[in-house]
Amino acid sequence: MVSGGIDNRIRFFHKSSSTPIWYYEAYWDINSVAISSDGSYIAAGTYSPDRKVYLFEKSSNKPLWNYTANARVSSVDISANGKYIVAGSLDNTLRLFYESYEPLAFILTTNADTPDINGSFDLNWTTSRLADNYSIYFYDEYITDINNSLTLLENGIKSLSYSISGLSNGTYYFVIVAFNQFGNITSNCISVEVKLFPPGSFTLSTDAGNLDTDGRFNLLWTDSAYADNYSLYVYNTYITKINNSLTLLENQTGVSPYLISGLSNGTYYFVVVSFNQFGNITSNCISVEVKLFPPGSFTLSTDAGNPDTNGIFNLIWTNSEGADNYSLYVYNSYITEINSSLTLLENQTAISPYSISGLINGTYYYVIVAINRFGNTCSNCIKVLVELSTPPPPSPPDDDGDDESTADERGIAGYDIFLIISLISISIILIIIPIKKTKKKC
Repeated sequence: MVSGGIDNRIRFFHKSSSTPIWYYEAYWDINSVAISSDGSYIAAGTYSPDRKVYLFEKSSNKPLWNYTANARVSSVDISANGKYIVAGSLDNTLRLFYESYEPLAFILTTNADTPDINGSFDLNWTTSRLADNYSIYFYDEYITDINNSLTLLENGIKSLSYSISGLSNGTYYFVIVAFNQFGNITSNCISVEVKLFPPGSFTLSTDAGNLDTDGRFNLLWTDSAYADNYSLYVYNTYITKINNSLTLLENQTGVSPYLISGLSNGTYYFVVVSFNQFGNITSNCISVEVKLFPPGSFTLSTDAGNPDTNGIFNLIWTNSEGADNYSLYVYNSYITEINSSLTLLENQTAISPYSISGLINGTYYYVIVAINRFGNTCSNCIKVLVELSTPPPPSPPDDDGDDESTADERGIAGYDIFLIISLISISIILIIIPIKKTKKKC
């Protein structure tokens, strides 16, 4: 339902409520109103001095259009389908109007940044009432009218949003044109400045010492603004440009901090390159000198007597800097190198002090070898002279009661028969099974 009165207001109602859905306040009294059979359109006429014919759509209190007569509009009516409007006025004129209204004004906006740094954004616009569809135009200057100079991006659009992407640096101007069968209307013109940034400068550093002694350290870099990812390169001289001579450690997958390990002696040069779709930038070049040290020198000593009278004593050695473990060797002459002639008492398991026992008379030579993954270092060679103070037990008497025995019964004079047998057995084994080992200089 629709009503009008001397309070200058046109009111639109739903039959279920006495509260207007909307109202419109004209300049002067409302003299006549009419509504189409389906309730979609409303017509109204006003007294002087307003003298207007108004047409409304039921969804809004904003007139689709208005017409100013020469005298007071005394009566209006509208066809059942809302296509025709008739109005009579006191100047003795009857006017017939056809529903030939063009799309109404609307507003174009964008969510682009200022400036836009990736060339991708959305155009958004409000509804143009009565519009059937929309077209999008752009140009490199402010748009004042639609002509062949403009670039048509899209036409026949039904939605109220359009995505723009892939633009390069520059300033772009956009308008939207709303259409229906009776005409068109152009939106406001907006501009978008696109400024595509390559990644920003950044700094590469490392937690390696001035001289890295284990070939293991981290590369660290600050964030590169606008970067999508990072690549990492290494070379054996200072890096001034990226080329095929470099070794690529990470291809756009580098993450800070980045662990470097397993390097051998040498000087290594590193750079990181940051990337995005608009370019790349290279960090500063840093160098790391790697010098892997074998264990440090150390001293072997003993608490054995001189001579040692019981064959029991300790081997004691100082700490070898950088050593992971120690091996222990013994021989019957002075040791100048590590070879297969030596007897290995402990293979990388020796711990100081190391207890020696059960020795027989003789001279024994010892060295300790300190080991890490970068090499090994031999200690000094020490000598221990064992002269047991307790004589061997006497031989048992003969069956005939005297204490005399043959040489065969007593063994070889001056020698321990078990020692002789042991030495002969060891000699046979060494002859039959020769062992080859790499020599280590001490």
